[in-house]
Amino acid sequence: MAVEDRLIFLISKVYQKLIINLQKAFSKSGVEVTPIQVMLLFFLQKNNGLSLTQISQGLMLENPTVTGLVDRLEKSGYVKRSDHPNDRRVYLVYLTEKGNKVADKALPIVKKLNEQIKEGYSEREIESFKKVLFGAFKGTLMKMMKIITLHPLVIVVERICASASEIRRTWDPSPCDGRGN
Repeated sequence: MAVEDRLIFLISKVYQKLIINLQKAFSKSGVEVTPIQVMLLFFLQKNNGLSLTQISQGLMLENPTVTGLVDRLEKSGYVKRSDHPNDRRVYLVYLTEKGNKVADKALPIVKKLNEQIKEGYSEREIESFKKVLFGAFKGTLMKMMKIITLHPLVIVVERICASASEIRRTWDPSPCDGRGN
């Protein structure tokens, strides 16, 4: 099988390069959070005061992953948890002023990288690329495998496409057993 036909391999390599470039750009600019943490901060900027389950569903991440992210962000002062007013079992997560500032600082970095990704491609090629990515989210790839490691890529797709709501609306978060069942 030619390397060009190994889509999962190619996607994973693009993902690795993307994360490395984002981490370097964040570090250079004094943004002291990871790309996946920034994704959560961006999400809270638009949806502040959600439960961990709501955040998990919105970001298409597993609950334990979100719990760990929120734990680290809370320890660093970027988010805070508050008791739910009607349910003692639930905490609501809020962006702090510090978290809002770091998200604002990271946004131009993410936008710049998105523009660099699009350089040299026509609008038609970009639209085709987006169609392939959206198809991967809602097609057989997501049913065959739980590709949790690709989720940070959603932030880039969101910025390229400006329609993450389409991903959230069409993606089926139901668990599978890894064999497509």
